Formats: sequence, C-alpha cells, structure tokens
Amino acid sequence: MATAYSESGAAVLVTELEQLGLGVDRPTLEGLITRFAGERPRSEAEAVRLRRQRDAEVLRHVLGREGTDLRNPAQVLELLRGVGVLVDDTRSGRLEAHRHTHPVVGPLLEWRKAERIATTYGWGWLDRHVGADDRLRGSWTVCDGGAGRMTAGAGLHSLPAALRPGIAAPEGRVLLRADLGQVEPRVLAVVSRDPAFAEASRADDLYADVAGQLGVDRPTAKIAVLAAMYGQTSGPAGAALARMERTYPTAMRFLQTAARRGEQVSRCRRTAGGWCASRTRRTANRPARQGDSRATRWCRAPRRSCSRRGR
Repeated sequence: MATAYSESGAAVLVTELEQLGLGVDRPTLEGLITRFAGERPRSEAEAVRLRRQRDAEVLRHVLGREGTDLRNPAQVLELLRGVGVLVDDTRSGRLEAHRHTHPVVGPLLEWRKAERIATTYGWGWLDRHVGADDRLRGSWTVCDGGAGRMTAGAGLHSLPAALRPGIAAPEGRVLLRADLGQVEPRVLAVVSRDPAFAEASRADDLYADVAGQLGVDRPTAKIAVLAAMYGQTSGPAGAALARMERTYPTAMRFLQTAARRGEQVSRCRRTAGGWCASRTRRTANRPARQGDSRATRWCRAPRRSCSRRGR
C-alpha cells in the first residue's frame, strides 16, 4: 500500500477496489442474467438446451437455414446475403441500418447481446467474481501498457450496459462517479492555447459547443474533432475539418506541426539492448563515433519503422 501511495492517488484507488471490490445488488444482477441468458443451468445438457433456445429465436425467421451457426461470422454473412441483406461484414454497427430490411436482423442483434452475457458475463462469471459478501472483484491496472489508460479485469472495465443496474452501493453508502469526459480535446485546448477552442472546452459538452460553432450536428462535430487529433482527413469528417481550420486555426496549426514533426525522417539508434533514440536529419551523415557499440546501427527511417537492425 505504501508503494501505491507513492505512485499516485489513482493507484490507491485501484488497490482498494481490487481488495475491497465493488458492491452489487445480487438479486437484481441474477434477474438480469436470467432475462438474457436464461435460468441457471443445472447441467451441461441444460446449458446446451438454453443455447439452442436462444439460437432458435433468430433462426425461426429464416426457414430452410436453421442449420446456420450463429457464432460463425462467415455463415451469418451467407445467411444475411441469402435473405437480401447485402452487407460486407456482420458487425453490429453495420447491421443496425438494416433492421427493417429483413425480420431476422433485429433478433440477430438482440441475440448477440444475450450471447455475450451468457458466455462472458453469465452464471459462471457471477460465481467466479462476486463473493459471498456481494462484492465484485477483479484485477486493476493504473495504466495498462496496451490501452494507455486505467483498465480492470472480471468485466469491471467493460460490463455490458444491460447488467449495470446490478451495480449498487450497499445500504448506507453511495456510488461516486468520476469521469474525465472528453479529456483529449480539453488537453488540446490547453496545450495549443487556442482561445476559441479553450472557450469551447469550458462547456459541459464540448462537442455540442463545437457543433454550434461549425454549424453541424453534434455527432459530426465529435468526428471532426477526433479526426483532426488522430489524423483522419476524409470520410464524414472531411467537410467539417475545413470548418475546423477556420474556426480553431491555432489548435489546427498545433496539430499539423506535431504531425509534421512525427512524420519527419529521423535517425534511429538501435542498440543490442533495444533502446532507440531519435536523431534529426542534420546528423544524417555523421560518421560513427569512437566508442559506438558494434551492435549499434544508424538508419534513416521514421522512428516507428526502425527495424531491429542492431540485433
């Protein structure tokens, strides 16, 4: 615990959450799991029966294709195309637009929600991670190397929305919600020192304020802001990005300068230990210095594409 305090307040929080857990309302949680996954199976045979029952709710809309494996994307794609739902893949976002194309689409989307709960957040999950004290416990990480943010296991980080009503404080306690909403563009407003964008960041909903300034709807404004920050230049954000240039010129110049610097050809020093240090073009023709390791190699390449030349 002393180490956690020395790292940050967030580390203290995740340490406590990992040890103490998160309160749940067990009856509510069990009722929600029953609603989506069915009653708790008493045997493997009953689990198989419930699984087939969930599948049947979808397959009854496609007579003659009852043998389709709904867990196989290729077979699902073939089924959809066979009934006139012409899509390139079976992602839920793609299928939402086709709910009225064929009666099977809606049940298929609902089946996916139920299947996720049944297989990942069902009765087995409840037994493994919710203790007799009605506390949900899992591992927590202050900043995951892959995600770049706080993460948690046991479903704590990605609990389906349908099950969230089952998370509840015990009697006499309350749940505290702390959310760094729209944090990326708010950081941009600070580091770029764009006065207009900084003013937008004062609003509770930054994207709504930006939408008003650009004359577009909120979803388009959100896409435009994030597209500008992450390098997208085409698609739905294309037209809005041009308006971003006029409305928030300082912030956009800041992003463009940062992008150019990142894309410049740099010199990378790769050692046997795997350390890589960026070098500018001005040192491109620098001869090897005395004392350079034989395992060291110099290359002209973007930092991200520097290969393992020193190995």
